[in-house]
Amino acid sequence: MSSPPKSSAQNSENTTPDCIGNNSNESNDLICLRSQLEDLELKIATYNDVSLESLDSYLDLIHQYNEIKDTGQALIGHLARLQGVSTKEIYKEQFPEIEDIGDS
Repeated sequence: MSSPPKSSAQNSENTTPDCIGNNSNESNDLICLRSQLEDLELKIATYNDVSLESLDSYLDLIHQYNEIKDTGQALIGHLARLQGVSTKEIYKEQFPEIEDIGDS
């Protein structure tokens, strides 16, 4: 699933205050707001192209990934308890290529 194109309306969380009061008159405010409305309509149209079936499929894959990851974490925790060490030590032993294992 690809991301929709960035628009000028995405530059801030609340786009309305960017227009109101920053221009010298109300007609400039209106022009600015219309431009932002067009950007938002384009963004909505991009999201409307995503089918519910593909979204459901994507969410199912995320759910499966999380279940597998949680099972792996549980196994590593169980192995650490059996060996009487921390999970951090198991990670260092089993996955030496991982540099950031929470050395804080």
